[in-house]
Amino acid sequence: MDNAVATLLGEALPPNLEELVLGFVSTGLGDEGAKSLGASLGGCKRLRHVRLDFQNTRVGDPGIVELSKSLGSLPALHDLKLGLSETLLTDGGISGLAEALKSSAAFGRLVENDPSTDWPDRDVGANRRLELDLGKTSASDKGAQALSDAVDSLAPLLAYNLNVYETGIGDVGLGRVAKSLEGQQHLRYLNLVLANTRVSETLMLNFRGCTRILGPGIMRCADPIRSLRSLRSIKLNLRNCTELQKEAIITLAEAIGCNLSLEAVSLILLGTSLGPVLKGSGAFDALKSVTL
Repeated sequence: MDNAVATLLGEALPPNLEELVLGFVSTGLGDEGAKSLGASLGGCKRLRHVRLDFQNTRVGDPGIVELSKSLGSLPALHDLKLGLSETLLTDGGISGLAEALKSSAAFGRLVENDPSTDWPDRDVGANRRLELDLGKTSASDKGAQALSDAVDSLAPLLAYNLNVYETGIGDVGLGRVAKSLEGQQHLRYLNLVLANTRVSETLMLNFRGCTRILGPGIMRCADPIRSLRSLRSIKLNLRNCTELQKEAIITLAEAIGCNLSLEAVSLILLGTSLGPVLKGSGAFDALKSVTL
């Protein structure tokens, strides 16, 4: 599949389409194809669910920025998944995606005193889901900061999954991601995947292979986790995070243990020496279900 095929697919999309799932994994797709597809999507104003997977293609910043602008213009879009792993994406493209999210007709936060809308219904009932796979790209702390700035401005999410495994993101970027979670006070399920390295219900952060994450970024996650009183379940994947500091993990574990709303915790610690440390810390004694 190449740019021409993507253009033809876009031209064939009916304007009343509500759900779209397209996979371009390991094809010849590039920026021109992504741009053409984006131009066509802009006319599908009833789209609510979009799944686009560009893994291992030649798509880079120009294509992602233009596609993001089109996605941001869709007023009914509440469920978005973009697979951008192993593409030519850099911090510039992530910043463009972030700006599109900020101005999104569906994801952007509504002004609270707008008399023409019902603020609580709009925020809680929309069931917004956002999933971004940016793994094995040139993403760094700058991109993580830009994306987190966008998350700060979004209307409440039901689900937020973020994959940034094997990128250049380090403690600074992770700390900013953690800070952006503080507004998600109704978060129920938290899935942090750090392997190798206002209404939200599901959150996934994948930092596998981010070798610049040592400890400060992990510790910054503690305060949001401690304060999320609707949280029911956390999954932490710390596989092969050999450089993580013991003090940081203990701080995070204590924050988890202090959150009385939690019922289940799963920690994946393969490739580290942290399992015995956490088992002996007593941080999870009050929880119903703990898997180490």
